[in-house]
Amino acid sequence: MKDGQYADKKIIELRKLHRSLLWRFDLEVDAVPIRKERVRFSYRKLFDGKAQMLLPERFVQMPDTLARLRYLSDHRPQLILTGNDVTDNICLSCIDRNGRDLKESMALMQDSILITAPESVFYETGEIIGKNCDGYWFEYKSFTINDEAYNLQFLLGSEQIVILGVFNCCIRYFDQWKPFIIKALEYTEIFEGGVSRQLPGKEQNT
Repeated sequence: MKDGQYADKKIIELRKLHRSLLWRFDLEVDAVPIRKERVRFSYRKLFDGKAQMLLPERFVQMPDTLARLRYLSDHRPQLILTGNDVTDNICLSCIDRNGRDLKESMALMQDSILITAPESVFYETGEIIGKNCDGYWFEYKSFTINDEAYNLQFLLGSEQIVILGVFNCCIRYFDQWKPFIIKALEYTEIFEGGVSRQLPGKEQNT
């Protein structure tokens, strides 16, 4: 395993900061401080109207030529959104649920990462309660030739649809992105047949 340039101890220490930041901002209204900029989040309809997510406003779709260079597999994500310098990215795919258990699927994803990149370092996991869907996330550190990358992988599902996604950035910026990405996932809404179906006991935000 490679020695981490960004100490694991530092990552653990910053967890309290992540949680405290959330109380200061409303993502639907406020611009939040990330990488010395004020970043706004806005709603986007995705996958021909099958889903709506709250995403960084400045993220744009990565050009296909660049996507082919960065993601060599033909099974690259269906949608790749990227920031100004293409080091902050959100990758998304939409698939049929077909009875998948999301928690089991998440465990399989973690196992797959360890098979292909055994040097990866895993940290926290968590649950997501979206507007009308639910799911799970986990985070891990991976290694590139010259740097370390932070990855936050997630699954969000309704009865019929699953959204697979991963946010990644340079590890030195993870503490600025993480609390807001996790919070933004809670605003996700999935539409089945053009209709939003609420989770039992959960009221629609207006």
